[in-house]
Amino acid sequence: MFEDDENYDMIFKILVIGDTGVGKSNLLLRYVKNEFAGDMRSTVGVEFGTKMMKIDGYEVKAQIWDTAGQERYRAITSAYYKGAKGVLIVYDITRKNTFDNVDKWLNDFKMKCDEDAAIIIVGNKSDLIQEREVSKEEATLKAQINHLAFFETSAKENENVHSAFFSLMQQVVKNYKNNEDDRFNGGVKGKTKRKKKLHS
Repeated sequence: MFEDDENYDMIFKILVIGDTGVGKSNLLLRYVKNEFAGDMRSTVGVEFGTKMMKIDGYEVKAQIWDTAGQERYRAITSAYYKGAKGVLIVYDITRKNTFDNVDKWLNDFKMKCDEDAAIIIVGNKSDLIQEREVSKEEATLKAQINHLAFFETSAKENENVHSAFFSLMQQVVKNYKNNEDDRFNGGVKGKTKRKKKLHS
């Protein structure tokens, strides 16, 4: 799941985390390739995709890491938190326990990520209305308490997937521009490329 275009101004590492089976891999697949796989298997370790977009006049490249949700892979996936500038914490609206675990994922990420990392809570599988166990109001309240943005998405029906990722990337770029003293150097932490760097 790669885009080969290397003509970008900035590049950032983005994570998709949450319990197993919440649809993280299909969210990534829908966003990067506009596809959906009904028989998607659980991720083992991590999967990876890239996406180019234009934000505030800059060509921005997101390197998106889809991490395994199973507890036995936690040590592996948490190792990828370092250097991430944005994260989608995903739960399944039809499985209340995955929503209850959002706090665990949030705390785990905050302990290991950069202080300026952008975070969004995503309730996936919004197309399964009849099976809903988590109300939109309950999820909105959790997001408000943690001062985070919240989206409900359907990877299957392609609802709000682009909006969730793009909103996250807008916040990532905003944080980058506001951090004028934090000049990222190399890797995928977030850096400028081509002719110029950001100016305050």
